[in-house]
Amino acid sequence: MDLSSKKISNSINQRNTANPEKRAIGKMQHLGERATLRQLTEGQVIKGEVTDLRNSQVSILLEDNTKVIGRLDNVNWLSIGDIGTFKVTSVEAGSIKLQAIPLSDSEMENNTMFKALEEAGLPHNSRNQSIVLSLIRNQLPITKPSILNILKQSYELKEASISTIVLLNKYNIPATHEIASQFENYLSGGNSMSNDLNQCLDNIPSLLRELALFSDEEMTANAKHFLELINPGSSSNREEVSTGSAYEFSSNRIKNEIQSILSDFDLPEEVSQAIRNNSISITELQNIIQECYESAQAIDQRNQDELLASLAPEDLVNQTKVDVALAEIPKIIEAFDHPEFQKIQHAFQEHLKNSQLTGGFFNEQVRENLANFLEQNPDNASLAQQVRLGNASLNELVSGIQNTIPHATSDSIQQLLVSDAFIFLVSNELKKQWLLNPEDVKDKDKIGAFYQKVYNQMKGLSDMMEAISPEFKESPAGSQLTAAQNNINFMQMLNGIFPYIQLPFHANGFSGNGELYVYTKKKELMKNPHQITVLLHLSLEHLGNLDIHISKNGMILENKFFIEDDQSRRFIKKNINLLSEKLNDLGYSVTNEFTKKENKVDLVNDFIAQKEPATAIKRYSFDIRA
Repeated sequence: MDLSSKKISNSINQRNTANPEKRAIGKMQHLGERATLRQLTEGQVIKGEVTDLRNSQVSILLEDNTKVIGRLDNVNWLSIGDIGTFKVTSVEAGSIKLQAIPLSDSEMENNTMFKALEEAGLPHNSRNQSIVLSLIRNQLPITKPSILNILKQSYELKEASISTIVLLNKYNIPATHEIASQFENYLSGGNSMSNDLNQCLDNIPSLLRELALFSDEEMTANAKHFLELINPGSSSNREEVSTGSAYEFSSNRIKNEIQSILSDFDLPEEVSQAIRNNSISITELQNIIQECYESAQAIDQRNQDELLASLAPEDLVNQTKVDVALAEIPKIIEAFDHPEFQKIQHAFQEHLKNSQLTGGFFNEQVRENLANFLEQNPDNASLAQQVRLGNASLNELVSGIQNTIPHATSDSIQQLLVSDAFIFLVSNELKKQWLLNPEDVKDKDKIGAFYQKVYNQMKGLSDMMEAISPEFKESPAGSQLTAAQNNINFMQMLNGIFPYIQLPFHANGFSGNGELYVYTKKKELMKNPHQITVLLHLSLEHLGNLDIHISKNGMILENKFFIEDDQSRRFIKKNINLLSEKLNDLGYSVTNEFTKKENKVDLVNDFIAQKEPATAIKRYSFDIRA
């Protein structure tokens, strides 16, 4: 029923007169009396409820319950039942002319809200008012069934706000506890996919300990299934190992000193030439140093043995004489105390880590234990030797463990599952799979495949652990796996409302979380289809939270950086030329602007809920039919 009907005026008057002591606009002593002309003066401002409005005549019930009837022109936003403010523009010749003072947004919303509740026959309590206001602001029909539906869901989803429930209904998203919880997380900024994934990784040790508790056959089968989930593309092929970039010596003088030391050990000419030309790789250099070091040890040991053999028997029993004699022998190995050798060793370790080689992560004893496990499978003899040397990749090691499980003893599997080395291997493998690298972000198909893979792995882990232990779902590890899956599902639903994606990533040894929002205003896109605006929100370990607004119009890019602190702003400004040059090379004209970050992204107001302009609220019609 349209609110402009006469029935609305009657129903509101009935509401106002039913309980005189609760009447909002005044007392009842002058009800029905008409104000005389001499009571009103030009310029006077009055406030009251519109009880009738037809053609250009309006009837207004004032706060003292007297009625004013006057002429009101050119007002299309006022309707019967509204509480309004009016200015008397003239009082002459037995008539009154009025001017309506425009209602504020909140006044107009409140007028509409009370009319809707009145027609629905619902109490004017705070919950019902919140429901109707939220329906108005989300441009949804205000019907009795829709109000009652939101009311019912608000009692079922006690932790969710009314606005959350209304938005879920607006976009046909199931209003469940899980989804409502995810929505609230997004509103509060607790939606980081990167955090969810890292918390899942933190629970890996407890998950592996759970696997190690079962009987021999079950433990072997579970370990095999677990590795198939985290390493579905297992391969026994040997990976090509990079020798790393050329080592850069501290100075030419230092380089000459190092070369002089190494030359005492029959250094091949091609190696000497590579050192002189600064072309020797870090791995080649480290291997040469290791060979020379071992030669120095052998020479020192030979010299010591020769000295002891030359001493008289009576001198050998005198430890003081032996110590003095040994101290007089020059120690070739002392040449390797040169500080540059320590720098070379450090650079080599960094290379091993960056290349994901076992020598960069495990000491000699741990590598020996892993190699012994691998040798239970006769086909892994070569891989086991490379593990001992530290030259096997982590991927090769995981695949080797996977194909050794069927051959291994139960005790060795149990020891492996709870070992720090295996926990690291599993966490490292999942981290590589559960975080994007910069190359992946360039391809939207890779992002879709990434989330599909992550979701399938998490679901597989959950299903496997719940089959083993029904209580797993309620455990911290199980709850976190479920939360991460819910986050992915909700993000997919959200992406159906507006273009949005989270980008958990790792690059240059650090990880972070990104969120990409696309502003989509269809009218503006129709005017200029070449213009698009996106927001990239980054949470970085060292730079903090960073918002980048990117406006693209053809080949023109305007970047606005919103940065939390001055130190981060100075760092980004200092290095922004690197980004600009890359974009210029691609043909873009780039401008960059830097501003202090004041406000965080408002998911609802900026992207989801577009509040209806106040001038349009009056046009709502209400279907209160049950």
